[in-house]
Amino acid sequence: MRFVITSGTGIREIVDQRADAKAAYQRVMDLVSTKRPNVRIFDEDGQTVSVDKLRRLEGEESARAAAKAEVRGSGVRR
Repeated sequence: MRFVITSGTGIREIVDQRADAKAAYQRVMDLVSTKRPNVRIFDEDGQTVSVDKLRRLEGEESARAAAKAEVRGSGVRR
């Protein structure tokens, strides 16, 4: 899932695009830690995504990747 992250106000608005929840979550945390105003997150359909939901999606992606790596390492084919 792709994400668009916007921050700033008026003339100095920044728009970032990230390909997955992990990268999007890391970027949001970077922006929040530097106290950027108006950090907003949107999914590929233009719907607003909360930081909590983004964090949950990031956890789900990590779990899927770990499960995939475990299957590859066990010699079992899918």
